[in-house]
Parts: sequence; structure tokens; C-alpha cells
Amino acid sequence: MAILCLLTSRPGQLVDREQLKQLLWPRDTFVDFERGLNAAVTRLRAALGDSPSKPRYIETEARRGYRFIAEVTHDGAAPEERPTSLAVPRRLIVLPFHQLQPDAETAYLAFSLPDAITSWLVAQPGLLVRSTAFASRWRGDLAVDFAAVAQAAEVDAIVTGTLLRCGDALRITVQLADAPSGAVRWSHTATASQSDIFALHGDLSQRIAQSLFPRLALTAPGAPSTALAYEFYLRGNHLSSEMRDLTLARDMYRQCIREDPAYAPAWARLAGCHRVLAKFGDDSQNNRNLAEEAYRKAFALNPNQPGVNGLYAIHETEQGRAPEAIVRLLRLLREHPAAVPDLYTSLVYACRFAGLVEESVAAHRAAQALDPNVRTSVMNTHFAMGQYDLALQSSTDRAGFMEAMALDALGRKDEALRRVRNRREALPPLLRQWLEMLDSYLSGRNKDAVHQILEIGHQGSDPEGFYYRARLLAKLGRHSAALDSLQKALQSGFFCAPSWRREAYFEGLCHLPEFHQLLATAEARTASARHAFEHGNGPKLLGL
Repeated sequence: MAILCLLTSRPGQLVDREQLKQLLWPRDTFVDFERGLNAAVTRLRAALGDSPSKPRYIETEARRGYRFIAEVTHDGAAPEERPTSLAVPRRLIVLPFHQLQPDAETAYLAFSLPDAITSWLVAQPGLLVRSTAFASRWRGDLAVDFAAVAQAAEVDAIVTGTLLRCGDALRITVQLADAPSGAVRWSHTATASQSDIFALHGDLSQRIAQSLFPRLALTAPGAPSTALAYEFYLRGNHLSSEMRDLTLARDMYRQCIREDPAYAPAWARLAGCHRVLAKFGDDSQNNRNLAEEAYRKAFALNPNQPGVNGLYAIHETEQGRAPEAIVRLLRLLREHPAAVPDLYTSLVYACRFAGLVEESVAAHRAAQALDPNVRTSVMNTHFAMGQYDLALQSSTDRAGFMEAMALDALGRKDEALRRVRNRREALPPLLRQWLEMLDSYLSGRNKDAVHQILEIGHQGSDPEGFYYRARLLAKLGRHSAALDSLQKALQSGFFCAPSWRREAYFEGLCHLPEFHQLLATAEARTASARHAFEHGNGPKLLGL
């Protein structure tokens, strides 16, 4: 039956034997494939009254595959909407769309339209959708290796698409394929103007979801009120994927909000831009205030959206309110146990800031259980625990400064120095300064390194960054400056007491009463956060 469904979904087309193998026998099944396939086709021909020598239905192409040659008609649903295999996919990824001809004016849609479809599909119960960030690794790939994507993303369905601009019109073709076979389950081609993209996105998303769950009452997420607002939102999403374009993304979200002040996702994304800009030293205090205001707007408009809450928890943690963030995240995870891995990602962050390092690692494992390819900050947690080898193994450090510090802690200074001298061009100014400072430190130019650390200390608002500066200042013998940096870390919200206790670079501070006073304060706040975590049923939720 599975063979018949696949062949009739492609009338007149050759279906090769490898595709049939992938459909019938998953990669972890051991069978005599040739004998099994031949026997299955023989039984199918017998059921249809067909003959291999004079075929009316199934034509054999020797050593290649089979072709369904009879006329195919469909009852009820249109052919493009009709499911072609029996299993219902539960794990899906939407790959970046491919532009058939380069076009700068519509290039953003290749990323932002799949991103919007992904956001729509995430809201559907029973469907786990991989993140757009993970899908972006296949950007620009026209020929999709379905088996490779299925293995890397651990999905059983893949959405692909192409874009072609013809004058003022856009021609968009979207396909939903089973993985790893690549058998097309559903396809649709639409032509629309750019002003109709908003309506087209909703239509495509709903068609994909209905092809998966035809009897399901679908959930439509909130949408902006105008097509222009939606275009600004999509352009902002596209730009926000690169640090160098963050201010442009911020401006796109502002334009979206001017068009539709009631669109909560745009407020949340705008807040995220302000938070990152503040963290990396771009008018820090003003951007922190703007982030807080934008998050409050998003909450007022949609207080229960997991995505908004997850983003706000990061901001709240960096404002010294990690326990409150932990309580909110635990409540959301109890209410939406399989909502999005991003809630666990935020919990990894908040727990580390509060000194709950084992809990932070457990939150990372829970996020990976939902999406094995999810990116979290668990590298920093392993670093805080003194597990530098594990930090390197779990690295998501695109800049290189965390990897360099881990290599330095392991005594591998030459490797650390090579790492900081790579890939600086696309980094924001403050991160470039960090790498220049590490270059001085690792090269033995201690006086320059101290000067650069103190200069960096006047910029940015990253509480964890104050802790990292304190480590190096203590290592370089600048104990008073190290204590000042620890004080700033504590005041701004990083009170990870376990990392303070085990940090080898703080050996020179251990005889100072000021250090023990700071440590006692950090331990008291960590104990309070642990109480909030336990009261919120965190141990049971994370299996601790």
C-alpha cells in the first residue's frame, strides 16, 4: 500500500529503488532489500491484475525503479492537498527558501517566510518544529539531501520552497516531503504581489498543517493588521540573524509597530534588539530602559505567549531578577510541557546566574530532549563549574572568547591565542575589544591587558561579563580591581556562588575579608533562588 501511495503521487515519473527503500525500511532496519522490494511489487501487481511484460499500471525500468503509467484521479481533496503516505509526521523542519534568480528586493523572504511559517506551525499541538536558526545551515541549497537533513535535524518531514520574481509578482512553490525518502506529501504553487505576502504566508502555513492533520482544529497565531506591518516584521526577522545588522532590525520592528502598535511579537523582538545592544555597550542604560518598556508592551498585549516570556526571562535575569525569571519559566513549563525548547534555553541561563549550576545543566538536557540541535548557553555553565573540557565540547561560541578562556584555564595558551586571532570582522565593537584584550593577556602583555580590561569595564551591561573580567584581574594580581568587578557582577545579577568558590584564579583573593563578604552575599542569594526553584516544582520537572 505504501508503494502504491508513493507511485500514484507521482504519475508518469520514475520512482527509484533507493527512494522506495527509504520509504519502506528505515535506516535502522536490516532486511534483504532487493528480495523484499521485488516481492512487494509482485504482490501489488497481483492485486491490480497487472503484468510486468505488458503493464497497465506499473512499469519497470530495469535496475532503476518503477513508474505508475495509468491515469490517476482523486476523489474529494485536490491532488496537491492529498496525503500520499500513511504515517503522520510529528517532527518537521522548514528550510530556507531558494531564490531561482537573484533579487535583492525580495531576498529577505527566503529566510523570513520560512521563519514565519515555522512560528505558525509551532502553535499546532502534536507537532515539533525545528528552529529557524538551525534550519539556516541549509541556506542556499537548491538540491536538498533529504536523508542528510533528516539525520542531522532528526525530523520525519521537510518543507522546502522556491521564490521567483516576475515583474511585480512573486511565484512561490512550497513542498512538504517525507524524510528521509524525499517522497512529496503535498505541494502548492502560488503567485502574489509583495503586498499579499501576509495573506499568502497564512494560507501556506494552514495548508501545510492541514496536510499533516486534516481533522485537527488549527490554531492561528496573532497577526499584524496590515500587509506593510507584516513586511517590516519579516524584514526585521531576517536582519536580526546577524549582529552587524541589529540596529537595522531594530528600525524594521519600530516601523512595524508604527503600522500596528498592537502586534506583540514585534514588541518582543524589538525588546530583544535593545537588550543585546545594551549588553554589548551601545548606549547601555538607554537600551536597557527601552528593552524593559518594549517587553512590558508585549506582555500587556499577550501575557501568556511562551516566546515572549522566554525572551523576557533573559532580560529579567540580566537585570538582577533571576529567581523571578526561574519562577515564571517553571510555571510556563508546567502549563506547556512540550511548548518550545526556548523556555528551557532561558532556564539554562537564569539558573546559572542564580548559582543553580546542576539545574542549569538539567535544563539543557530537557531542551535537547525536545530538539537535539537546540543552542543553549550550557557552555558557560560548564565553565562556571570548572568543567573546561565539557565547555569546549558543548561550545556554541562563534566569537571565540569563551573558548579561548577555557583553553587558557586548561593551560593551553598557544591554542587559546590562535582562537582569539580568528573571525573578528563580523563582531560588535565590545566583543572585538574582548578579543584584543585576551590577545594581550595570552601574549604576556599584562600591563596592556589590565588597561584594556578596565576600559571594557566602563562599557556594556553584561553581569556575567563582570565576573569574567574579575577572574582575569585576579589572575593578573589586580586584587582591588577584581573585587570591584565582582561587586558589579553581584549588583547587576550574577551571583553564581559555586563558581566563585571553586575558581582557581581567585586564590589570591581568598585571604581578603571583602571577598568573603561578597561570597556570603552570593551564597545567600543562591540559597534563596534554590528555594524558589524547589517551590516551583523544578526538581520534578527536570528529573532531579
